[in-house]
Amino acid sequence: IIVLDARRVPSNDDIQMVEYGKESHLAIFAVCTKIDKLSRSQMLQNLKKISATLGIQENALIPVNSEKKQGLEVVWEKIDQLIAQ
Repeated sequence: IIVLDARRVPSNDDIQMVEYGKESHLAIFAVCTKIDKLSRSQMLQNLKKISATLGIQENALIPVNSEKKQGLEVVWEKIDQLIAQ
């Protein structure tokens, strides 16, 4: 699990962490926070950039708005799935 600001392009450290996860054959998904700070079109555009920068599929990105509690249930479901494996 990597937590990212949806408003920003992933840093070199973020990229290195994802690469390490890939090399270690780990399941990777990114929790993209602060989506409430973006319009819907900006959010979708930024998620595409994040996906491309990290080299992961868009369905591995979970947009989260902690103020409205949006996306948090998806994060917990993913964690439960990973624990069950």
